[in-house]
Amino acid sequence: MKNHTNKGFVLLFTLVVGATFFAITAGLANRVVSLVQLERHTYQQVDALAIAEAGMDKAISELNKSPAYIGEIDTPLGKGTFTVTAIPVNNYTRRITVASHIPDRHSPVASKTITATVSINNSLISFHYGLQVGDGGIIMNNGSNVQGSVYSNGPISGGGSISGDATAAASSTITDIAIGGDAQAYSMYNCTVTGQASYEVSSTCLALLGSTGGVPNAPALPMPISDQQVLAWENIASSTSIITGTYTITGDQTLGPVKIEGDLIIGVGAKLRIAGPIWVEGDVDFGNNSYFLVDASAGTSGAVLIADVPTNRTTQGLIDLSNNITIAGNGNPNSFPMALSMSSSTDAIVMNNNANSVLLYAPYGTVKIGNNASANQITGYAIELKNNATIVYIAGLQNAGFSNGPSGAWAVDRGTYVIIPN
Repeated sequence: MKNHTNKGFVLLFTLVVGATFFAITAGLANRVVSLVQLERHTYQQVDALAIAEAGMDKAISELNKSPAYIGEIDTPLGKGTFTVTAIPVNNYTRRITVASHIPDRHSPVASKTITATVSINNSLISFHYGLQVGDGGIIMNNGSNVQGSVYSNGPISGGGSISGDATAAASSTITDIAIGGDAQAYSMYNCTVTGQASYEVSSTCLALLGSTGGVPNAPALPMPISDQQVLAWENIASSTSIITGTYTITGDQTLGPVKIEGDLIIGVGAKLRIAGPIWVEGDVDFGNNSYFLVDASAGTSGAVLIADVPTNRTTQGLIDLSNNITIAGNGNPNSFPMALSMSSSTDAIVMNNNANSVLLYAPYGTVKIGNNASANQITGYAIELKNNATIVYIAGLQNAGFSNGPSGAWAVDRGTYVIIPN
């Protein structure tokens, strides 16, 4: 009887131990399965976030191609898809939301949603010189004066004066110029230099602080605004509004961003206020006593007026600034207006007698400044200053900001990126 009892106890003990072991094993198995599922879900959530961020990058890329971009739906990428919504806040700001799903939004096992505000950065362009000139060089006629420094990839010549430094890069020369700072050129003739004169080959200039020969040529400098930046401004203008045919301004009018498919005429005494890039696919003609102003809406950014006919840059895309024209900002610091021609003409930009300006830019053509006219900075392939023309370089041009530009690129505004909880 005792053996039967012992055998029953052993059997019962075995069953209890077996059940306990099975329960523990099942629990551990369930735990392992749960951990695997959790890890798989975590990895899927990481993948979903990566897809969403890639969607944000795609949205910014599309905006840089066309500001008219409003989003896309169920774009496949990797293991899932993403959907973008780009809501305009204004011409220069979008609120972008990107939702990603793995494998798709109809039966998702993982999803992420992110949002950010993107805007067009101001394009910071550095104008370090009162005149910056390409290979065409500078001709400074009697009485012309640059109150600042000059850097030219070509020769500097004439009967004018430069208050700052003067550099003629590469194998270029300086001839018949009075220079208030230092001077450097391949060779120098009949000039006076208040500072140090440096040259490679020869000099007949009087240099008060001495001359040094055998100095290697200064390097030629690229233009401060790239063709890509100009194209970005043109894209913004053409994607916002288009005016067909010649457009004439009378009275006081605000324009921009806008593309004008024809000439732009600013009538006698009329005022043009620029609120964003204006691309004129033709010539620009300012009448006597007219105004070229930066609109108050630009804030502390400048504004650009572009004359560019891509199919004919030889004889079209000219800017004529007539007698007594006034060009000015809106009263805020650094609100510089700029007239820009992409023409290769010898009359790309012509500023006539008694006009005044801030920035003139013609990277492939000649800028001509008439008698007694004045500007704050000129950049051109070639520049000609007539008698008594004056360039007065002002502080702030080292980092001039122009609305609707980095290089005209859209970018996420700092502090606006948010991951929305699921």
